[in-house]
Amino acid sequence: MWQRFTEHARKVVFYAQEAAQHHGEGYVSTEHMLIGLLREENCAMKILERLGIDPQKVVKAVEQELPKSEARPNTDMSLTPRAKRAIDLAYSEAQTFGHNYIGTEHLLLGIIREEGGVASKILVKLGVSIKAARNATIALVEEHGGATKAQPKYETEAQQSAKPPLRLAYRAPALAREASFANLLLGIGPLRFTEELLLALCLSDEEVRYALMKQNINADNVRAVMQAVLADPDHSRIQDPWSLSFILDLADKERSNLGDEELGAIHIIIAIATLDSSLAALALSEAGVSLEALRDRKQ
Repeated sequence: MWQRFTEHARKVVFYAQEAAQHHGEGYVSTEHMLIGLLREENCAMKILERLGIDPQKVVKAVEQELPKSEARPNTDMSLTPRAKRAIDLAYSEAQTFGHNYIGTEHLLLGIIREEGGVASKILVKLGVSIKAARNATIALVEEHGGATKAQPKYETEAQQSAKPPLRLAYRAPALAREASFANLLLGIGPLRFTEELLLALCLSDEEVRYALMKQNINADNVRAVMQAVLADPDHSRIQDPWSLSFILDLADKERSNLGDEELGAIHIIIAIATLDSSLAALALSEAGVSLEALRDRKQ
């Protein structure tokens, strides 16, 4: 899901982490997300302004509800169940609008819909209703030439195939930022090895999901198995962590052996599956993923 987040929406999650750390808390909840949402100008802020709400007044109201504690060190934190639900609801809102991305406007709607959260209660108290926020969102989107639909809009096969594949450029520092974001949304704590990081990222790739589907395996189930494996790892299987470069080189060899022109997520999944001393490989195995079937996907 994280791949659908716009740049502004991604910033919101990181800003929320910073807000939580600033207030001495070791988790990210809806109130921290709301602070992150209003840290810089974006669609969510414009929606509130359309409703006659001063964003800074919202931030002050949220901060009054937060503890006055010393700042925590910059460590990985997880989302609370309410924060995760708010993101799920944001995704639902995006689908309802017919959008194939998750923006700050959808995050705002998701936060409002998570009625048990502190953020939602503050917004409602200030006079923000889900109906009014949706209407303001529609007006804002249409004002900028966008469109909304009553039913979800799914990408066509042509649109999916037009997506740029996972390339060796993932050696760049951008991978670390992407992985940190994926880690936070997965809620599995600090990722121990790069192959786990890569597995988390690659499971959202359309080609990978299709290859798994042909084996009657849902990619989300693989992710669930991975979470279970990481929660209770079999340390007898663990040797030295594999380097990112080693895995990508191994994936590139798989690409060459399969006769493919470009390195994609499917090659990285195959490479991970060959690493016997890897928790990610163990997760793939326990989920029933067949290495041979992945390699024979085009036959």
